[in-house]
Amino acid sequence: ILGVLMGLSRVYETWELFLSDTSGVSMLFMVEWLVSVVLFVTLLYRFTKSYSTRFDAAAGFSFSQGLSYVFVVSILAGIIVGAMYHIYIGVVGYSAYVEGYLQLVDEYVAMLNKAGVGDMYATMLNDIRTLVRDSEPQSIFGTIVSSMNNYIIAGGFVGIIIAVILSRKPEG
Repeated sequence: ILGVLMGLSRVYETWELFLSDTSGVSMLFMVEWLVSVVLFVTLLYRFTKSYSTRFDAAAGFSFSQGLSYVFVVSILAGIIVGAMYHIYIGVVGYSAYVEGYLQLVDEYVAMLNKAGVGDMYATMLNDIRTLVRDSEPQSIFGTIVSSMNNYIIAGGFVGIIIAVILSRKPEG
């Protein structure tokens, strides 16, 4: 469930940022991102809490058991998110994704120029445009590994807190 929900979130974020024609997506993106973070943390906590109840009071539930469980769930979520994202990019087309990304960079350039600081970032933004335009689509393996890394890191930070909260010493 966690992987599918986070995958849908990733697909929506990509569509919103790079493929939609709506203006003012930044605020909508931030709200959606915050909702997905809260959802990720809440579901991870609930799944880990449910898992911890499988251990009776005599055995307890150690910090390492909680953190290990969070890592496993995060890895599986990362695999699902990566696969869904790769399939989505394949459906909409990599060139449409790149064009949407370049359009977003152009919007940032216009915003920086309007603020009078565009010249400071012109070289960097041109380099970004060139790198994005010349990039090849990532393999499904690369997309999944990248997504797994992201979710391992996010799950690790959240998992430490969850594991501390849910750990309990054996009774007796």
